[in-house]
Parts: sequence; structure tokens; C-alpha cells
Amino acid sequence: MALRRIALHYDCISPYSWIGFELMMRHSRIWNDPSVQIELKPTFLGGIMQGSGNKPPGVVPGKMVYMGRDLMRLNEFTGMELNMLSDPFTTLFKKGSIKAMRAITAMDMNSPEIVERVSTEVWKKIWIHDLDITDEAVLMDAFAKAGLSEEQGREFLGLASTKAVKNKLKENTEEALDAGCFGAPSFIVRQEGEEDKMFFGQDRIELLCHELNLPYHGAAKEGKIF
Repeated sequence: MALRRIALHYDCISPYSWIGFELMMRHSRIWNDPSVQIELKPTFLGGIMQGSGNKPPGVVPGKMVYMGRDLMRLNEFTGMELNMLSDPFTTLFKKGSIKAMRAITAMDMNSPEIVERVSTEVWKKIWIHDLDITDEAVLMDAFAKAGLSEEQGREFLGLASTKAVKNKLKENTEEALDAGCFGAPSFIVRQEGEEDKMFFGQDRIELLCHELNLPYHGAAKEGKIF
């Protein structure tokens, strides 16, 4: 069977990115299909919003109120444990995720096998523990919990400020914009001989499964993940 590649564009600042990320990776483990390749694409959501002209929930009051309720429902559905932030404006807009996403991009360029677990630990810092991921100590603790040594963590934080890494994160973000993305998570299905197909949102996994002719497993719970 022809290889189907799924580019998963995400940013750890986004709780919906985490939900979509988890659902996609859970489905991938259940499928265990070598013809489906998940390509993790660390992306800067701020650049996606600016480039597409979209507006995040924080600048639309009704969306922010709804998001708090929505996350609680999604927790029950997915088996995840996300919590609403104590100061969403500061966390999401004033501080953001650029440092973390650059560090994760550096990992993707040098040790892609660690990207999934590191991304998950960074998400936990924000969306479970309500911590500041612009604080290097917080990031280092996330890296340690993902199995990295202190030396490795320091190395990736150093690489995060290099031109090559900054350019790679921009490249991933521009790739998403070129594919028509306007938020995260976004999934781009690529198959030789066919046009690329973009799916937006954690609630489009079912349609993505249909496109791939693979079974949809709902929340695909594997028990509590934390």
C-alpha cells in the first residue's frame, strides 16, 4: 500500500493541539500500520494566527468562557486532565510559547524520537500545572521528566536561539500556512499522486480516519495517561 504521511502541526500553547496530538498518536498506536507515517511538526501558532488573519479565543470573550467548559467535557471524553489557566492572557499572549517551540524544533532536527514525549511534558506544565514555560527551570524539569539528561536539556535550550532552529520553526509555520492552515492542531494528509488534504481541529480525527480508510476508535482511551 502507498505510504500515507500525516503532518501534524501543533503548538504546546494550545490545549486543543494537545488533545488532537494525543488522539492522533493513540490512533496510530492502535492501527500499527506501517503505511501511515505521522510527521510531528512543531509550529508557532502566533505565526499561524497572524498569517491567516484568524483570532484566538483570548480576544473573543465568549470563546474563552466556552473553552473552559469545553475542556472539562473533553477531559471526560479523552481521559486527559487539562485545567483552565489562572491568568490566560499572560500565559497565552504576553509570554507565549516561542522558546519552548524552538527547543522542541531543535529536538526534532537532532533527535526526533524524543519529540513526542517532550512535547507532552511541556503541555503538562501549562495545561495541568499552570506553570510558566518561558521559565527555563520549568522547561528543564519537563525535559527531565521526558527522560533527557541535564546536559541534553541545556544543549537543546542553547540550540533554540540559533538561526538554523529559528528558520526551521518558521519553515514549519509557513508550510502550514501554505497548506491553508489557520489554527492548531492541523493535519495535512499527503499521498503520492494525490493533492494534499488539510484537516483542522481535534474533532476532525473521525474524518481523517475516513480519508485514510482506517477505523475510528473515538477517544481511543488507553486508561489514564498521567
